[in-house]
Amino acid sequence: MISQAEQKRRLKALEKRHEEYDPEERLVKRYMGGAYSYNHYARNMDVHPTRESLGYAVALLDTYDDSFLDRAQDVLRRIIDIQEDDPNHQHYGVWPHLMEEPLGKGPYVDRNWADFLGKDMLHVMIFHKDRLPAELADEVEASLRRAVEAIRIRNVGAGYTNIAVMGSYVTLVAGETLRDDEILERGLDRLQILHEHTQETGTFTEYNSPTYTMVALRDLSGFRHHVKHPKGKQMVDDLFRIAWETVAHHFHVPSRQWVGPNSRYYAVFTGEDVLRFIERWTSAKVDFGYGEAPGEPDLEDMAAQCPADLEDFFVALDQPRTLVQTVQKRSPISLISTTYVTPELGLGTVNHQDLWNQRRNIVAFWGNYKAPSYCRVRLMYDGYDLSTGALWTVQDKNRVLGAVTFATDGGGKHLSLEKLENGTFEAEELSLRFEFGGAAASVELPSPGSLDQPVHIDFGDLSVGIQVPFARFDNSDLRWETGRADVERVGEGSFLDVTIHRGDSRVFVLPEIQEAVVVFGLQVGGDNMIAPATATQQGDLVAAQWGDLSFAVPIRPNTYRAMREHVTGIRKS
Repeated sequence: MISQAEQKRRLKALEKRHEEYDPEERLVKRYMGGAYSYNHYARNMDVHPTRESLGYAVALLDTYDDSFLDRAQDVLRRIIDIQEDDPNHQHYGVWPHLMEEPLGKGPYVDRNWADFLGKDMLHVMIFHKDRLPAELADEVEASLRRAVEAIRIRNVGAGYTNIAVMGSYVTLVAGETLRDDEILERGLDRLQILHEHTQETGTFTEYNSPTYTMVALRDLSGFRHHVKHPKGKQMVDDLFRIAWETVAHHFHVPSRQWVGPNSRYYAVFTGEDVLRFIERWTSAKVDFGYGEAPGEPDLEDMAAQCPADLEDFFVALDQPRTLVQTVQKRSPISLISTTYVTPELGLGTVNHQDLWNQRRNIVAFWGNYKAPSYCRVRLMYDGYDLSTGALWTVQDKNRVLGAVTFATDGGGKHLSLEKLENGTFEAEELSLRFEFGGAAASVELPSPGSLDQPVHIDFGDLSVGIQVPFARFDNSDLRWETGRADVERVGEGSFLDVTIHRGDSRVFVLPEIQEAVVVFGLQVGGDNMIAPATATQQGDLVAAQWGDLSFAVPIRPNTYRAMREHVTGIRKS
């Protein structure tokens, strides 16, 4: 049970969610707009999402208000009905995203839903089994066992960080809760594989992701709270420490932003939920002014206290610091992140990466937490990120020398679910974008007459300089253009584009294009002066130099692997 005050907070937090309940379907109902999503086909219609529906049932139970028991039980039964329960089915134990798109009827089957919804079923078994009718408790246990089996069948790799953590958590703690030694040992094995993989680099393969580091941190906090096995406890503690280090070491105190680069993120600015979590699980010296959090039952189901030696990273930033991490070891070039923070700014880059929408490969923050600003670099086609772009960077403090090339084996809007056939796509717009948001979006951006001219932008408390010493794309007339556009989860932003094409729809066949590369220099902060960078063609490569920063990258589109084998000057290990 919980205190009366906590129950009141939880009931208050649920008030708006009641409005979404559809008693006919016994599920949560939400309107799905027309925006692109690779997770479902549904557009401009009401839908019934499974994860949110089960989460609602769990939240009802977590109020410990018996007047909600019937509704919670109705949702549980409906969600259990939707789960695939045929052991001969290839997706046994998995749920679809939407009731309207059963398994096999959506764009793809998201097997992560066995982990996410399995975790909620585990929560019901731990905290509410005795409040349910015996037959329903048995159904919940059976559903949990199916989810655990789906996790076993899939056997996700340790590099898929948040799902590797969640699958280990659900399996091991389910084994303990159900007193099933076979499941428990399987959970320990999964956890050990993840632990060994992570200890090798000292960080997560799904590196520095504000979204999924927080998913992992929350799950590890619940894991610590529940797991009883001594060996399991120690491994979870080690991973928990790495998660908090990731948050702390990338935190920019003046702007309260989580500095990149980020393997995956759906926003740009750090969300209030992250700041509240940090404040909730640190001592009184970390004070963001939020005070008592709204009723969040999972906060009571955690052992999430930040290690004391990391708290100062959230309190003050007096001196510049640079963090360089090998986040994924691979041949011929490892993935290496660089993060530079000073009292004035935070700037992060990754040495090479695709340009998928969820990447934050180059991102800078500055300003104070009341009015922060950002700049990031994107490759855009028809208002969305083109995944098949390949980014190469070298960074020294507040300067980045970068290049964008094009892969013939990449994706369109999604890097793997929407692979380009024969490296071909069609677009009315293709541009390399320097995007500015937050307070910076209010500043009018200059538009030089030619790419030969560097750009200087004064944001009052900080200046940004951009130059493009080399840019070619299939004889196109590349040029500077400025504009404004809505940015997801940010609002309106401004942009300075190196425009490759804007006009009538054009078909781009990358394997047939001889030249496709843009080299740029980005300087954030400094004395408002930007030293010139140079770039020259040397055979099949373009060699670029900016002071002590230099590299050479392929001019012609090729496979990702072929490009990695031919670049020089990019940090490789």
